[in-house]
Amino acid sequence: MSSFNRNNLSHCPSPYLQQHANNPVFWQEWTTQVLDHARSINKPILLSIGYSACHWCHVMEAESFSDQETANIMNQHFINIKVDREERPDLDKLFQQCHQLLNHRAGGWPLTVFIDPKSLMPFFIGTYFSNRTVNNQPSFQQILATIKDIYECKYTDVENVRKKVTESIEKLNVTTPESYSLKQHTSDFVEHYLQNQDEQWGGLQGAPKFPQPQLLSALLHIIQTKRPVTSEKIYQALMRTAQSMSRIGLFDHLSGGFFRYCVDEHWGVPHFEKMLYDNALLINFYADLAKFSKEGFLAEVCYKTYSWLVSEMSSDNGGFYSAINADSNGKEGTFYVFEKNEVRDQLTEEEWKIAELSLGLSQPPNFNNQWHIQCWYSDESLAEKLSIPLKQVQWALEPIKQKLLSYRNKREKPSRDEKILTGWNALLVTGLLKAGQLLNNEDIINTANDTLVFIHQNLWQESELYSCLKDGRAYQKANVDDFAYLMQALMTSLKYEWSNENYRWLCELCEQCIHRFLKDTPVFNFSDAEDLPMNVISLADDALPSGNGLILQVLIQLARLQSDKKIQNIVHQVFEHSTSRLKLSPLGYPSILRAMLDFESSSLIVIRGLRSEGIRWQQTLNQKTHNHYVLFIANDESLPESLEAKYPKSENNCYAIVCDQTHCSAPINEYSELENTLFNKKSAE
Repeated sequence: MSSFNRNNLSHCPSPYLQQHANNPVFWQEWTTQVLDHARSINKPILLSIGYSACHWCHVMEAESFSDQETANIMNQHFINIKVDREERPDLDKLFQQCHQLLNHRAGGWPLTVFIDPKSLMPFFIGTYFSNRTVNNQPSFQQILATIKDIYECKYTDVENVRKKVTESIEKLNVTTPESYSLKQHTSDFVEHYLQNQDEQWGGLQGAPKFPQPQLLSALLHIIQTKRPVTSEKIYQALMRTAQSMSRIGLFDHLSGGFFRYCVDEHWGVPHFEKMLYDNALLINFYADLAKFSKEGFLAEVCYKTYSWLVSEMSSDNGGFYSAINADSNGKEGTFYVFEKNEVRDQLTEEEWKIAELSLGLSQPPNFNNQWHIQCWYSDESLAEKLSIPLKQVQWALEPIKQKLLSYRNKREKPSRDEKILTGWNALLVTGLLKAGQLLNNEDIINTANDTLVFIHQNLWQESELYSCLKDGRAYQKANVDDFAYLMQALMTSLKYEWSNENYRWLCELCEQCIHRFLKDTPVFNFSDAEDLPMNVISLADDALPSGNGLILQVLIQLARLQSDKKIQNIVHQVFEHSTSRLKLSPLGYPSILRAMLDFESSSLIVIRGLRSEGIRWQQTLNQKTHNHYVLFIANDESLPESLEAKYPKSENNCYAIVCDQTHCSAPINEYSELENTLFNKKSAE
């Protein structure tokens, strides 16, 4: 029996691929051998892309891929390939772009792609297909039969579609240089957000509701750096969004952690999967907003999310797992929702009176005639509505939640994707470092630092960065996002505690990133994988930040730290080749806009001197500013030669050097003079 005439997923490390290892479909991996085989026998490729926590992926697997009759059609007429989008985001990005071009709307998962084996480009593409005819839409079996006939009898049509898609992707990959205007980009960004915001519930208008932390973080950064006349409106929009996301249905009020998104317009009912990257990005945003606003509930969200991550997502060997499934017992959300009598039975009569109102149980059921718990009211509002003392409410709420959590944990838990992904863990490091500093919590800071060490020991091997780890084995060479997120994490760690080892690692990553992903293009390619059908350039943010945007944020500071003109020229080059995109879609590129704000409105401040005095300077400065990068390097650190020449040991207590986009200052030996340099200059501008 040919190895291609059987399901070959049983040995794969991906939990998603393992979910399909017992399907009667002859699933293959995306490998050169499989692609060559499809080409040699001239069979179209049916590529299915998904991930382990995806509800509709499970539905299609149960309906179609587990069905012998459907599998027979697939096996006879197609080479069937399964891809975990978390392992191969480059393939996913390429074919999601193809979906957008062919269908004029965004794609999703599962992504179902019919590919011409000669070119490896698609000629038909969709997402979930039902195994039944629904609303005059053909069933998946009918689609398979139609695609088979088109490929065999109308190959000219296949070629025409494939050529059209290829040409369109090539055009998308072309960027033309234009001078950029930060003032205009910032104005357009704010205007478009305020025009499209949901003034009642926060976020952008309509459903489904996604958190979009990159948008929110960019808005906060605009307030901090530019103080536009609309600052108060922006701030209110941010607070409204932060409150809704954390108090209604996006947040898990029993164990902590955010769900992926909400299906309605008021953040009420989530899609119940939990992803590491969402929580990493949201901790980052909430920590920044808490530092700016001084609102206690924002810091509390950070801590609860951290507690959930450590409890439910951390590996015994270090690092954090990828995701928790939306489904358990074959149904979405069943682990999380309650019957009203289930809640009442766990509580005393006094607790029930508080819980019924505080957890949304006095309102109509919100998910399949059951209740997904929501916390609409602040403690003060609850006390007023219940006519009881505030302290009584505060003392009662946590025991109520703990009782319900204990009861919920007796249910069958959703499965967990135990891949460890470099990029997502790096995003978490950045968020945890900020949250740890905000909360003055050494445990959180140590967790972040331990995660960095884990990445270095397990996913950085012989000067090669890998993106995935499963069962102790690192695999899949890193893409540009992995480099970008890790570089950002290292840069953030240097802000909080200088480390020569981390600095050297950051420089090596930077050098590799430029060498690998800035080939023959003016912006960073997403991947350099040899089996990728076409180059993918990704400047826009989606659920994850733009790798180009985060790399720029790091390169700006590295160029200043090292006085490196070559790196600074790269920054200018990417800015100029991004500006036409920013004009076309003002809300699509918040990470690149954030980099532009950093370039023009922030400075790098390097403090060198005695440890006690230098830390005092750094901490005082960090309390006064939100947008400058402040590094402290103690006299007892032996810097690399290139830095030691620029930042020699202080002969007195301390000095600081301030670097912006044009030059670095002479050493500043008095703290009062440093403040004058920074804040008087800002006032003058």
